[in-house]
Amino acid sequence: MSPEEMRTLYYLGMANGNVQEAQQYEHNLVNQARQMHQKVLNDLEGALDYVIRGETEHPNRLDIVKQSMRGFGQSAIPPSVNPVSAASVLPPTASPLQPLSGHQVNGTATTNGAPKALDDLPSTPLPQPPLSTYAIYDRNNRLTTWKGRPVQYIPLPATEGADKAPVPHFQRQDNGDWERIWFPEGMPPANPDAAPDPQRWGEGFAKAYNFVWEKGEFFGGVMPEEPPGHEFVRWDV
Repeated sequence: MSPEEMRTLYYLGMANGNVQEAQQYEHNLVNQARQMHQKVLNDLEGALDYVIRGETEHPNRLDIVKQSMRGFGQSAIPPSVNPVSAASVLPPTASPLQPLSGHQVNGTATTNGAPKALDDLPSTPLPQPPLSTYAIYDRNNRLTTWKGRPVQYIPLPATEGADKAPVPHFQRQDNGDWERIWFPEGMPPANPDAAPDPQRWGEGFAKAYNFVWEKGEFFGGVMPEEPPGHEFVRWDV
């Protein structure tokens, strides 16, 4: 999994109030990497032999590249391969390779038992909720309430800038923990450096990110290859 994919999981976790799941996923990946590194160090000759035999043993990375080149819906990547790393965004009518969550059924993704087709979603940005509908400020322009939950200004830990001023956190309803509010002033100005490639952006990307907006997960578990447009991102997190 790339850093961009991991960052996206964190964004989705923050939007859904469940960042702990992304943290646990990252922790598991780090542990797996450490175990693999230790395995290589404990058997350097075996690791070298594995690299030499890699081209003739299947499935291997060359197989993944060939599968991806053939197009979506025509390949069957082995279950051991992370489809997020092996695939890019799908057109509206294409079927993803192997979902991470939900089930792909006749061009629809089953989420919590309810099918939702990309064709059912608009290709225009969904309306951003006005800041006044979920944030309340006092006369000193400090947040007091966020989505109906109390707000406290808490100093950042040393690893995140303890020398800076305290930042607002809201109290989660499910477990009472305090979670940071990343955009207390709502939608920020657009950053052109983070914009998707206009030559590649199309309805498929727009509908895929509208699905993320509504469901909090990627359609069929496949992460789009292009980043979302500024107006396709939820900023109430």
